[in-house]
Amino acid sequence: MFQVIYAALFWCFLQAPVYKALIVDAKTGQPVEFAAVEQLDDRGIIGGLTASSHGEFSLPSPTVHIRVSRLGYTPLEVTRLARSDNRPDTIRLFPQATALQEILVRPGRPVTLATFPDGGRLIGSGLLPGQAVAVLLRPDRRTTATALQLMTLRLYLAERPKEGRLRIRLLNVIGGGDEQNPPRPGVVDLLPTPMVYGLRELADLPGKTLTLNLASYSLTVPAEGVYVMVECLLTNPDLVLESVKLQPGKKPQLLIKAHTATKESVVAFTPLTVYPKLTANYAVPTNTIWYRTGATTSWVQRITHSYSVRMELDALQD
Repeated sequence: MFQVIYAALFWCFLQAPVYKALIVDAKTGQPVEFAAVEQLDDRGIIGGLTASSHGEFSLPSPTVHIRVSRLGYTPLEVTRLARSDNRPDTIRLFPQATALQEILVRPGRPVTLATFPDGGRLIGSGLLPGQAVAVLLRPDRRTTATALQLMTLRLYLAERPKEGRLRIRLLNVIGGGDEQNPPRPGVVDLLPTPMVYGLRELADLPGKTLTLNLASYSLTVPAEGVYVMVECLLTNPDLVLESVKLQPGKKPQLLIKAHTATKESVVAFTPLTVYPKLTANYAVPTNTIWYRTGATTSWVQRITHSYSVRMELDALQD
């Protein structure tokens, strides 16, 4: 029997004044989803976040100096002021003129990066809508001296979900200099677009194993590794999540508030246990794991539990 662990819910409030912006494609005017936004000063990068799937983000300052980037677009570094009418600023990214080269998969020795070996007491690590987990996978520097070309990523579900979708992203690694500055998820996506899996796909997975084919992206694992981010989304892709609140009782439920593209409010109650649960165990973790309770909240480490979420990354070593 799987034991389900749920991340605690908390709220993050932004204080005025706030700089708000919408990132769009300079040619089409369409929002650019999940762009990386890095805050800069004379010392370099002092913070960062990822824009939403609608290209929106905000920072708690009236003046910002930022660098905005997204795969396929020319990076843009700007200094901007918050608008006096409190409307979002518009940041335009220009598509890069050069197309990606053809993919070439070279023969190499297979290598698998894993968070923990088979065995041990397995549990289910539950994700609620809006919540995300990021797991660090990195080469063993003692045995891997050359770059690894990514081929396949495997995620394991503890049971078949009845609600929700999963969005998978690969993020760069920042920090890692010492114990006071551990490696943590960055804001730069390595994939051109996130991989999203709907409820039907998750419910029908063979062996409850989600396999992602990465070979066509021609990605390599940097020496510092890569963070695999798994985020839980609402089942209905046409709804925008506003808030999730736990309703305690003998059978705890979630109060979910969302809205449609026309801003029509939607309120629903769902059982606590119907959303995706990732397979994990209580063995001493060999990875670094971070949690986030919402798209605008910071990544935090859970220090009250010692366990690993099961992931395996197949690669080829030159």
